[in-house]
Amino acid sequence: EPVDTATFNAAGISLQFGPTAGSGVGFALTSGSTVSGNGLQVVVVLTASDFNAVTRNEELLVNRSSSWIAIQSTTITDMALNSVTSIQSTNALNALLYDADTVGPSLSSFDMNMSSLTLTLSFA
Repeated sequence: EPVDTATFNAAGISLQFGPTAGSGVGFALTSGSTVSGNGLQVVVVLTASDFNAVTRNEELLVNRSSSWIAIQSTTITDMALNSVTSIQSTNALNALLYDADTVGPSLSSFDMNMSSLTLTLSFA
């Protein structure tokens, strides 16, 4: 069923370590957006704060077996404004695919201030 991306609400998404909320490790998105048009697939753009919170968690989303999602019915609607079927945190959906982050940071520039004795490193 095609969805209406204008109704997308990232705050309805929770990411989990396992299939049940009792797994103990999870994160509810606070915000976000999509660059997708209406259709069958939605690409979610995380906010910087949500991305940082997820990546700081060393047990969540580190491989396919630690990548589960629950969604509320308020997350998105179809083109007829029918709400998406919720996926409860007690029966979360496992990621179909997982693409690991294998690229490390690289130093792109630096500034040295001899007056304040500070070295500023900029990474890409």
